[in-house]
Amino acid sequence: MLKFSFALLLFLSGSLFASTSWELRVHQANFDVEAHALTSAEYKAYLDQTSWRCWADQPTRSGNLDIRALRCNYSIEKLGAFKSYASCGPGKIFDEVAVELRDERKNLDLKVILACQYKTEANP
Repeated sequence: MLKFSFALLLFLSGSLFASTSWELRVHQANFDVEAHALTSAEYKAYLDQTSWRCWADQPTRSGNLDIRALRCNYSIEKLGAFKSYASCGPGKIFDEVAVELRDERKNLDLKVILACQYKTEANP
């Protein structure tokens, strides 16, 4: 019975497909919300009417976690810059990093959210 259970476990684990999906949401200053499904390439979001520039790096892997950085800097002179991370994998099926940005030059507020979701599905 133990051998059968082990063989069944190996068969089932081999027929599952795991993936991490990424999304970048931008809550613009004019209250429009944009959601962008991300591929594995770097993605630069358009932040309307603001001096902020934000982008999602390419995903990396550490152990069993997929990790992606959200980077932002203020104006083309890069007067202020920061980086935050989101990560997903087995045991951590959802994560998001949300940043609220203030553009003092233009008196605007906006929010940028990088989210990931880890899924396991049967192989097609």
